Amino acid sequence: MKRMLLLVPIVFLLLFNGCGKIEDETAGSIEFENENYEPSQNNTCFSDQENSAGCFGTSQFFGDERVYEGYWSLYGKSDNYKLYYDKYLFGYDLLSDGTLKQRLDTQGYYFNVIKVWGLNNDGSKLTIHPSESYTISSKLTGSCYKVSAANAETYRMCQEDAISEDTLSNDAGYYGSDLKFGNNTYGDYEVVGQWTVNGVTVELFAEGNTSNGTNWGLSSDSKRITIDGVNYLAYRYPDNSCIETLIMQGDFATDKVMLCKL
Repeated sequence: MKRMLLLVPIVFLLLFNGCGKIEDETAGSIEFENENYEPSQNNTCFSDQENSAGCFGTSQFFGDERVYEGYWSLYGKSDNYKLYYDKYLFGYDLLSDGTLKQRLDTQGYYFNVIKVWGLNNDGSKLTIHPSESYTISSKLTGSCYKVSAANAETYRMCQEDAISEDTLSNDAGYYGSDLKFGNNTYGDYEVVGQWTVNGVTVELFAEGNTSNGTNWGLSSDSKRITIDGVNYLAYRYPDNSCIETLIMQGDFATDKVMLCKL
C-alpha cells in the first residue's frame, strides 16, 4: 500500500506536465535538443575506403563531426527520471584506416581486432561491425547527438577533444594550468585547485604535483585522472561540481569514489 501512495504524485506530475520539462532539482539540467536536425553529409566511399561497416577514412563525417578526430564517448541515464545523460558507458577511438580502439571499464583504449567502423552516405549512421550501430535521432548540446543503438536503446554520443601530445606530461599523465577532468558537458572541471577525494581535501598544482608531495596527471581523453598514484576513471556526472569515479587497479574497477572540485 505504501508503494502505491508514493507513485500517485509521480503520475499526477506526468499528467499535468505533459511533454514539458519535469522540475526535479536532483535530476540536473535539461540540455538543448534540436529534434528537427537531419544529417546531410556526402560521405563518398572509394574502392579503398569501404569496408563491411561502410565508408571510412579522414574525410568521413558523423553528423557535423569529422569521425576520426578526438574520441567518441557514449552516455546513458542512471535512472528513468534523469533529464540528461549522466553515466559514461564507454569510449571509441576511431582511426582513419577503419580500425578502432575501445575503452570499456578499462584504463586505456585497446584495439579490437574483429571490429571495424564505417558510415553511411549522409552521415546519419555509424556502424561498428559486426555488432553495433548508432543512428542520429536529434542534435544535442555541443558536439553531441541523441542516437538509437542496434539494441534499440537511446544514448547520448559525443565527439570529445584529445589532449595535445605537446602538453607536458609525467608518469601520471598530462598536466598543466588549463587542463580539465571529465570532458563532458555536465562535468568538465579545471584540474588545478582543491578537490575532495571521498571527502579528503587535496590540492593539485599546475606543475603536476599535489599537496601530498606526489604527482597528478590526465589520460589523453581527460576521462581518467591519477592523483597520488591512484587512478580514477569518470563514471557518473551528478552536475554538482562532482564526478563519481571508479578506482582502477590495472583494468579492474575496485571501488566507486566521489571527486568534487572546491
